Parts: sequence; structure tokens; C-alpha cells
Amino acid sequence: MAYILSELVSGIASDFSDIVFAGEKPFNRLSRITSLKEDASCVYLGDRKYLRKMNSMISMVITTPEIGREINTDAYGVCMCSDPKRLYFRLLDHLNRLPPLNQVENRIGKNCYISETAVLYDHDVVIGNDVTVEEFAVIYPNTTIGDHCIIRAGAKVGIQDYNYYSEDSGLVHVFHAGGVAVHESAEIGYNSVVGRGLYAGDETVIGKNAKISHNVCIGHDVQLGKNTMIYSGAVIGGYTVVEDGAHITMNATVKNGIRIGKDAMVCMGSNVILNVSDGKKVFGNPAKVVTFG
Repeated sequence: MAYILSELVSGIASDFSDIVFAGEKPFNRLSRITSLKEDASCVYLGDRKYLRKMNSMISMVITTPEIGREINTDAYGVCMCSDPKRLYFRLLDHLNRLPPLNQVENRIGKNCYISETAVLYDHDVVIGNDVTVEEFAVIYPNTTIGDHCIIRAGAKVGIQDYNYYSEDSGLVHVFHAGGVAVHESAEIGYNSVVGRGLYAGDETVIGKNAKISHNVCIGHDVQLGKNTMIYSGAVIGGYTVVEDGAHITMNATVKNGIRIGKDAMVCMGSNVILNVSDGKKVFGNPAKVVTFG
């Protein structure tokens, strides 16, 4: 679906008095500026350093007048105002809350065990074969669970994650319209939570044979690779990528947007604020490469 930003803004931003458009172009979705989705996107640009991240998939940019004057309006449409972040997140929340064009009826495969006390929302839940969903687990819409997966008691998959922006009235939660894909033979432990993707069409991914222990928090749009292991009490911030075979151990915390390399290990209690290279072991606060054991 193609959107015209000026038409959307006229309905949701009547309190903005300084919005200016230059070279306006239609777009099909909202997106992060670093996304490589092959669709015409509208993005928020709040810092000049991200000008070099611009790509051909971007058609509209919401930004400040100072940054907007540096953008080639032949290539990109620009919407400028003094508070572009608030405008962008108000727009994102508005579009995310629109009813989906198509709802999918729930599908459950063969030889599944779904506890009587588990909750499956009444649409857009797809479960493969030989899946176990234990007592008091909750599966939210836009969730796909592959064959041979286990969702342990009390786990919550596809929650509305923690994402707020500021209005004059206070903090406003941004509705998450994305989904979760749990791949074959993955396990999500007791009382763990997995946030759904923020943008419509985006997913949090739990990779094939990934093992998540109990009381773990997986943020929105996290990408867990194959055979990853997330130990009890770990917290992984949104948009983090954990490569195949990596381990994040007990009570470790990983900042949002971090990349944990293939076969790397984050040791217990560590706070990770920088990327971790393939095969490296890190420990501490802030976490640093170590060579013990």
C-alpha cells in the first residue's frame, strides 16, 4: 500500500505548526534507516552521521530543517520540523494500530500438545508439527512456531515490547505490529518473554535449535542464530544479532543493536555494550575479551 506523508500528517499532527515538505515521494512502509528491506520506506533521521546510511530503498525522510537542507530532494522526499522524532513515532504508532489487511486463521500441526491453560490468540498463530506448549504459556498474534519446538510453562511469545516516545501528556507506548518466527527444534524456557518486531513485516527470530532458558528477556527484532544458547536471567536488547553457536550465559545483559559473533561467549553477569567478534569470550562490566578457561 502506498502512503502520502502529507495526507497522513494532516490527520495526526494538527498541533505541529512548522512542518515543511520538499520533493515529497510516496512510500510503502516505515523503517529504520539501517534496514535493507526491499520496499519504498519512510525513515527518521535525527543525526547527520546517518546521512551516509541512506540507501535506494528510502523514499521519504523525516528530519530537522538543518539536516533536511543537506539531503538531495531529487533522490529523496523530505519532511522537516523541529521535533521529527515525535512526529515519526506518532506516525509509526498510528500506522501500526491500523487493522491488518489480512488476518490468518490459526493453524496447528499434527501431534502437538497444547496445555488447556495455555493461551493462543485467536488469529495469526501458526504452529508446526510435534510442538509442545505448556501450562500458562501465551502465544500472541503474528507468531510462527516451527516443528518440534517447546514453549515451556509461563513463557510469553510475541509480547508488545518496551518502546515509548514523549508527548506533552507523557510517555506513549508505540504499538508493535511485527511478529516472531521460532524455527524448528527451538526451546523457550519457563517464564521467558520474547518481544515481537516493531515494524509491520519485521520479525524477532529464534533460530533453528536455539535454546532459551528460564526468566530470559528477548527484545523486539532480536535475531538468534542456529544452535545459540541463552542462559537463565539473560537480557538481550532489541535489534541485537546473536550469530550461530553463540552462548549468552547467566544474568548477562546485552545492549540493544549489538552483534555477538559466531561461537562467541558472553560470560555470566557481564554487560555487553560493544560488538563481540566470532569465537571470542567476554566478561565484566563493561565486558572485555578474556582468555581464561
